[in-house]
Amino acid sequence: AFAANSVLQDARLKVRKTYADLVDSENSEVNQSPIDISVSFDGSWLTRGHTSMYGVGCVIDLLTGFVLDSTVMSKHCYKCIRAKSRKTPRDFRVWYAAHATECDINHEGSSGAMEAEAAVVLLNRSLQHGLRYTTLLYDGDSSTYKRLCDEKPYGDNVAIKKEECVNH
Repeated sequence: AFAANSVLQDARLKVRKTYADLVDSENSEVNQSPIDISVSFDGSWLTRGHTSMYGVGCVIDLLTGFVLDSTVMSKHCYKCIRAKSRKTPRDFRVWYAAHATECDINHEGSSGAMEAEAAVVLLNRSLQHGLRYTTLLYDGDSSTYKRLCDEKPYGDNVAIKKEECVNH
């Protein structure tokens, strides 16, 4: 995990520098504030259809082609299932209280909603990296775009534009 985070951090810094150089590298405001960039976003599931227990979302910068971030959505935790089958309900509650922070379950909606949830997670997290994904190129999943418009991850004053790509 450390190596992956290091590579992603390096990619984000290179993207920030590339965009800052395009705008005005002498402008200290550009170097301090989040930079608006165009990215490709897509989500996928472990299995076909909308019954998968796992999904993934990924963001790639359009200008450099660098992967900037990804997230795995899970409706399943093997440790929870195993503990539930081996413990009494009371013992499971006690065990789960300690396990909750490391539980693999991070999505409780439908499998079909995983892509939209992954997009929200990634856009919210982008600000931690000094980036704003203000133009999204993706496969046209209208529920994802609608969810992002409803969530407004960058507030009311920053619009998110969508660019659709057939066979994305």
